[in-house]
Amino acid sequence: MGTSRRVLIRRGLMTAAGLIGLKAATPAPAAAAPAAVGSTLTLYGRRWVGYAHGKRPGELPARGDRLVTSGDLHASPGGDKVGEFHAAVFSLGAPGHIGPSGAASLELHTLELPEGSIIAAGTGTPDPDGADVFAIIGGTGRFTGARGTCVARQRYRELGGDGTAELILNFVTGEV
Repeated sequence: MGTSRRVLIRRGLMTAAGLIGLKAATPAPAAAAPAAVGSTLTLYGRRWVGYAHGKRPGELPARGDRLVTSGDLHASPGGDKVGEFHAAVFSLGAPGHIGPSGAASLELHTLELPEGSIIAAGTGTPDPDGADVFAIIGGTGRFTGARGTCVARQRYRELGGDGTAELILNFVTGEV
């Protein structure tokens, strides 16, 4: 004779309860420590390059052109590679012209590091020797919930620079 329905239901409930108990007894993985509040992280870029479809190196992007840029990230100017930089760039002005606020491009940056990624966004100027300030709008891993600013000096090889960069990230907290 077969097992009754009542016994089958009871066995199923006991199995489910056992699995729930086992899950509760299993330690949760350690959460990554977030970026320290009020801390500063300086990264140095090498091989800072940009690419725009149909453009030759040194040719300025036209209004509406899209570019992709990338480079290697280092903890010190001559140190080992610690990550990668990638950006989507949208040109806001015609070659040689910028908007009233000095903005020449709208940029979305991703900094890929071993502990997670950092996302920053903002506008850039055409000055290869100047610094642009981007908002840190989030991240992943250790940088989950990151906020602050990223001051970037980017010297793209295609625009007459030496292919290096300096990124100073300032992490902040608190509501405005």
